[in-house]
Amino acid sequence: SLGNSTDSGTDLQVDHRYAAAFGNGTRGCVAGGYYPAQINNICYVDIATLGNSADFGDLTVKRGICKAANSSTRGVIGGGYEGPAPNLTMDFVTISSRGNAVDFGDTNTARGHRPAVSSPTRGMWCGGRNPVSPYPSEANVDYVEIATLGNGKDFGDLTQGRHAGGGTSNGHGGL
Repeated sequence: SLGNSTDSGTDLQVDHRYAAAFGNGTRGCVAGGYYPAQINNICYVDIATLGNSADFGDLTVKRGICKAANSSTRGVIGGGYEGPAPNLTMDFVTISSRGNAVDFGDTNTARGHRPAVSSPTRGMWCGGRNPVSPYPSEANVDYVEIATLGNGKDFGDLTQGRHAGGGTSNGHGGL
């Protein structure tokens, strides 16, 4: 229905700026980001209840400007920056059970500002910002099969270089 939004009463544990978000129909998670330097915190909310977020666990490295793709069971956090350098690391968590992230593999390309998209089975990181001056936008697209661990693979290229966009999913709970 149409109308204004209302405050759900949810506040994050930590002020996550430039973080990765993922979830399923039951739980929403936020991972990494800046506060004011890069952090490795993961927090979550149970979507059906009011209240503040709770601690989920930690990423394997502190990073910001990372993005996530997810299935209904697993969230995969990829790329971003660890300090001033882009990061290749991909981590994953099982959304329904709290705990620290586990290494998933490496992205095919080290970039930050890479929008992520997902289907129920595949996650993709698109474009990104080249860390070398003059910091051009890149066009490459990497993908992983969410259910299996492994490194990212080259999927192809965007029609032009892009960075810092948003992503979506074609699966329930990921919109």
